[in-house]
Amino acid sequence: MVVWVSIDGFRPDYLDRAGESGAPFLTSMARRGAVSRELIPTYPSLTFSVHASEVTGASAGVHGVPGNSFYDRSLGEQFSFPQRADLLKAEAIWTSATRQGLRVAVFDWPFSNGQTGPHMAAYFAERYDNQMTDEQRGERLIETMRSDDGAEKGTPLSLVMGYADAVDKAGHAVGPAHPGVVEQLSRLDKVLADVHAEAMKYVIERCPPGTRLYFLVSTDHGMLPVVHLANLNQMAGEAMPAGARTITGGATGHVFVPDGPEKAGQVAALAAELGRHRFARVYTHATLPARWRMLDPDRVGDVYVDLMPGYTFSSRPRTPSVSLRDLPATRPTDRGPLGMHSWDPAEVPQMNGIVLVSRYPSDFGGRDVGPVDARRLAATVSSWLGVEPPAQAEVGPVRRLVR
Repeated sequence: MVVWVSIDGFRPDYLDRAGESGAPFLTSMARRGAVSRELIPTYPSLTFSVHASEVTGASAGVHGVPGNSFYDRSLGEQFSFPQRADLLKAEAIWTSATRQGLRVAVFDWPFSNGQTGPHMAAYFAERYDNQMTDEQRGERLIETMRSDDGAEKGTPLSLVMGYADAVDKAGHAVGPAHPGVVEQLSRLDKVLADVHAEAMKYVIERCPPGTRLYFLVSTDHGMLPVVHLANLNQMAGEAMPAGARTITGGATGHVFVPDGPEKAGQVAALAAELGRHRFARVYTHATLPARWRMLDPDRVGDVYVDLMPGYTFSSRPRTPSVSLRDLPATRPTDRGPLGMHSWDPAEVPQMNGIVLVSRYPSDFGGRDVGPVDARRLAATVSSWLGVEPPAQAEVGPVRRLVR
């Protein structure tokens, strides 16, 4: 059995700052189990995109999620933090495990809601409830295990997946250096300890003898302080074509230029104008770095902008770039976001996250598994479950976690 919980925006140094007194359960996992303090997210390091990579084993160019918000040319629709499971272009682990005969409970992971079709998970939510606390999310996992009757019918749950967002929200609101992020991690530590205890009880009392329990805690990305806000439309000025559609998220910006005989020239002029700003790197489909593996021709803009570290897009400024230090504020959140992510982890190591694993009955003994490509998590969990990884997975498991 595998219980997999994602803590959104969990930078490795948060655990060090919390220490054993602030996060005893997670600290114990690192000491007795296995740990990587270098989870390398896919690009862009945005919540929906990286979570999609973790459960499909694929890059953004395969699973089709270039950000938390995106426009789809083929559908003619724009999506923001989408609820629709069918928007994921690659198979997720909850689908592949179910397809192979296992029972799965998954709550709150991006694209897990509102499932349809022949291989739906045994338990999932119809919609994501942004008002739920991490405590409530943890209690839902516990109650699902307590009330599940599959074990009595000979088909216990094999995979239980959950999600927590308070650490990420704090990082955005007050910045990664603020004590508030550690306070949220400490609260969550108690929740995870309770979920783990219930999972242990489920395995011991309701699963076949010899069943192993893997308890996996991972994240999607780290967090970096924000010092400047940028406005994409104002950066473009008169070079922005009429009818163009803009999508921004963190330090990433997409511009979709309407089709027509003037499109090529408009794309070139817009890219040139945006490239004049020293804090922006500008690409077209032809020049997008291949190592990012993010090009989806329907969902990546004709012009793509990647801001330098410390800059993030916002609709607030009246100038192309404004320092947060120059904005009036009465409390920290008035000047937000004070923390952000989305940058290339190869260039901004603060985008890296953490992975923690405990194994019952024989733990890993404090094993440091080194750098972990986020895409390898799907194949690793599949290996623990004894099934094939999702159909479009590009990489295999983390070797030091499956031996």
